[in-house]
Amino acid sequence: MDPAPGFRIRKLHVENFGCIKDATVELSPLTVLVGPNDSGKSMLLRTLIALSEASRAGKGWQDVFPEVQHLRSFTFNGRGDSIRIGVEGTIEANQFEYDVTVGAWPTYAAIRNERVRVDDLQIERADMKLRLFVPGGESNWVDARDGVWPITHPNSTWSMTVQGEGDPSTRQLKVEPLSQAVRALAVYSLRPENLRRPTAPETPLFNNGTGLSAALAHLLLNDRDVAERLESALSTAMPHVKRLGVVQQSGAGGVRYELQIITRSGTRIPSEMISDGVLLYLGYLYLVLRPNPASVLLVEEPETGIHVGLLKSVMKLFRDMTTGAHGGPPTQVILTTHSPLLLNLVEPEEIRIVRRDNEGATQISNFSDADNLSELLEYQGPGEIWVNQGEDYLVRKRAAAS
Repeated sequence: MDPAPGFRIRKLHVENFGCIKDATVELSPLTVLVGPNDSGKSMLLRTLIALSEASRAGKGWQDVFPEVQHLRSFTFNGRGDSIRIGVEGTIEANQFEYDVTVGAWPTYAAIRNERVRVDDLQIERADMKLRLFVPGGESNWVDARDGVWPITHPNSTWSMTVQGEGDPSTRQLKVEPLSQAVRALAVYSLRPENLRRPTAPETPLFNNGTGLSAALAHLLLNDRDVAERLESALSTAMPHVKRLGVVQQSGAGGVRYELQIITRSGTRIPSEMISDGVLLYLGYLYLVLRPNPASVLLVEEPETGIHVGLLKSVMKLFRDMTTGAHGGPPTQVILTTHSPLLLNLVEPEEIRIVRRDNEGATQISNFSDADNLSELLEYQGPGEIWVNQGEDYLVRKRAAAS
């Protein structure tokens, strides 16, 4: 899927989803979420993936939450009956807002309220009815029984259903870039044991790293320009590597591709002998350089298994991705981390502190709002400040200053 160009989320608002009772986070082109285990970092990413899954799955939100009890188990403290997710940002040259509340209707998950605004076009759904806002007035509410499909879903008939100025195809074209971008959101938590696994041809790269060998084989066979850029970047970071190779295996399970690395001495290193760090770096290279990248790249703990020197190269990859310096369209990147070394490789304005309050609800603060930050930064980096001061201190100092 080709994501829409120029997509960036500036603000994410979540209510009643997992450990998030009511929280808003402002997002930069590169944003790093840091905090204790089980503080809500991964849950923030999960809210975006829920939007994406509902916009792609055959039954929309009903596939995300097949039963009412499943939906309720995802609500704060497991006692609610609805969740709310809202995003604001830019798509191409337009401002956008998207807000959805999903609840029980009556025995499955369906949309209770939904609002989409792209530039001057706004569509609103409430209780299985739709209406269109356009310059010059608002239309009447009309029945819309496809309550499991969000407006961003290909099966949604919203553009034909609403009444008002303009024709259905024009409306659809205006919202389609946002719909494509939401469907192209992707989160990755790469693991070396999955990255090295032989996989069948045309296997996509899954979020745990399975499928890398098939994905690279596709590049080597069908897109040499991208493959050569990837090999060049790998050789720059690891001079002993000359190029990549794949070996086709046949057996009872069918055809499989196995990844290999060819060194400058001509040695072929099979996937089971490739180091974890090399595999992880190769996986991140593919995520950044592949022809159809995610509209927003979400990565959990990219420091895992990576040497500090190589971590600098990984973070440069992500930084280049946000500016377009990697050769593709600029792509927003959101990371979770427990690494003070990674924090030292980003700007304070790009760090969000995630923690839970006494009620167990996720709270999010800007690292750059910490009191006396400029003085602290004179003799230590953000990573050292985070370790030495701690989240509670940083947030408490910020509250006292405000």
